[in-house]
Amino acid sequence: LALSPVEGKVTYRGNPLDHGHVVFTPQQETAGPQAVGRIEPDGSFRMKTRGKDGAAIGQHIVTVHCRRVPTPEQQRDIYFTPESLVPDRYSKESESPLRFEVKEGNNKYAIDF
Repeated sequence: LALSPVEGKVTYRGNPLDHGHVVFTPQQETAGPQAVGRIEPDGSFRMKTRGKDGAAIGQHIVTVHCRRVPTPEQQRDIYFTPESLVPDRYSKESESPLRFEVKEGNNKYAIDF
């Protein structure tokens, strides 16, 4: 599986997200599993695929997942789902308008919505 490094930054309404995940889901013509990048406190992320740096070369649908951090009391409730801090469509593969083509070499992707 050919992987290329992808890093970037996620901003929502002009401010960096400080936690969550970015997910790259390969489109039909792109071979490979999903890649996931953890969003760091400064909004930066690096994509990884099955523990290796990078994402599959080709076209991807991109989703962003960032939820409010639950209180200790909310964490004890197994049915509690924290509210999403980004509009739902950005976290749903079927609705996300975000797309990215991973090319050979280093890739930079600024997600700003």
